Amino acid sequence: GEVTVSAVGGCDTNYSYMWATNTAPIGSGQTQTGLGAGTYTVIVTSSTGCTGTCSVTIFDDPDPLPITFNCSPN
Repeated sequence: GEVTVSAVGGCDTNYSYMWATNTAPIGSGQTQTGLGAGTYTVIVTSSTGCTGTCSVTIFDDPDPLPITFNCSPN
């Protein structure tokens, strides 16, 4: 599977992204690819230190399903 997140709004345009499963970090950047079924969490951090967290669950389904999430800052 593949997941892409985009930070919008606020007064910052420079964001970093850290992806993890419930057991370990898996990468950084807006997009993660090659993901198996499971729950993934991304922490988005602005250059001013504001953070937001969002989780997504990928199911073991052969058909792609585009989904948009709206997550709030912490």
